[in-house]
Amino acid sequence: MKYELHFISIVAVMALSVPLGAFAISFSSQADMSLAVSPEFPRPGENIKVGVRSYVFDTLRANMQWYLNGKVVASGRGVAEQIFTADKVGSVMTIRVEAIAADGATYETSAVIPISDIDLIARALTYAPKSYRGTTLPTPGSVLEVYAVPYLYSGGAKLSAKNLIYEWSVNDQKISTQSGGGRVKLRAELPNLSGGEIKVSLKASNLSGSIYAVRSIKIAMKSPEVVFYKNDSLTGRGISALFNLRIPAGSAFSVIAEPYFMAMDSLSKAAILWKVGGLDITQASETPRILEISAPKDSSGGSTDFAVSIADATKLFQKAVGNLTVFAQ
Repeated sequence: MKYELHFISIVAVMALSVPLGAFAISFSSQADMSLAVSPEFPRPGENIKVGVRSYVFDTLRANMQWYLNGKVVASGRGVAEQIFTADKVGSVMTIRVEAIAADGATYETSAVIPISDIDLIARALTYAPKSYRGTTLPTPGSVLEVYAVPYLYSGGAKLSAKNLIYEWSVNDQKISTQSGGGRVKLRAELPNLSGGEIKVSLKASNLSGSIYAVRSIKIAMKSPEVVFYKNDSLTGRGISALFNLRIPAGSAFSVIAEPYFMAMDSLSKAAILWKVGGLDITQASETPRILEISAPKDSSGGSTDFAVSIADATKLFQKAVGNLTVFAQ
């Protein structure tokens, strides 16, 4: 029994005398080495920057080996950053890095990146003629609707939009009243301030709090404006905008003022004021935005300035104005 104790003590002394670093065996944790992924929730085709971080060893002097879905894609000393391209929606990219530090210690870490997407479709509740082919634009004091169309996956299966939790924000201020389960639509009244830009953000997650995607869009606010068109009682509004107009003396015609991107609720209660040569006139037409104009036979060579104002008295920036000069020839 005395011999066994003596033997153990000798072994212990020998183990303590072995220089540190003689064995290449080490145990790493996420705190030893991690991956920084940007953007955190990439969309298909987007570049993903992945960098190695460590407060334990010098990454510039470490020998790195990078794997994408199990295949080596890069290696070398100090190769601490890589750029990847996000795959198709529904795919999963597993990025793993093995590192051998300058002292021979080994480390390993990985990141699993699901590729999902959310389309944000904005629609301003502002006016445009039926023939207008573009998207109506938001103006100060108007209402903006944003719809989310998610393409989110988990474990290879597409997630149901109604089973997700949506957190909406406008200009980084959370809209709690319109956030929650299955709430894929945001309806926001824009501030009654001239110009500026609106940022709408959305975070989609599940009941346990796992985030699947974060998306945002920026929308510039415009000012309402009037565009004039010829108007015919039989064929309706012309297709070409008028900025100035030349007509034969002795003729008559009508023009219509179209208040592009004026808020729909403001347009319904707006006051319409016409001026001719700077003087207010009374509009007798059943449609206040239509003005009947005639050029006397003796008006050849002259010109007349017409102006219209379409304004909501309750909203300072819900006002559209336009000017038209008519030349008689």
